[in-house]
Amino acid sequence: MTSLTHGELIKKLRLERNLSQETLSDGITSRNTLSSLEIRKSNISFQNLFQYCQRMNITL
Repeated sequence: MTSLTHGELIKKLRLERNLSQETLSDGITSRNTLSSLEIRKSNISFQNLFQYCQRMNITL
């Protein structure tokens, strides 16, 4: 079984919902911050993770 990083999971869910990085990040972080998270596997705060999930209609 393959485990995904937070960034990989967010990207997967974002693409499944046909959301651009700009749309998902708007009002939460910059698009560059989201891109960095998805590509470089940088860390994410719980608050930002929670807000991304809310925008994608995902409950934790």
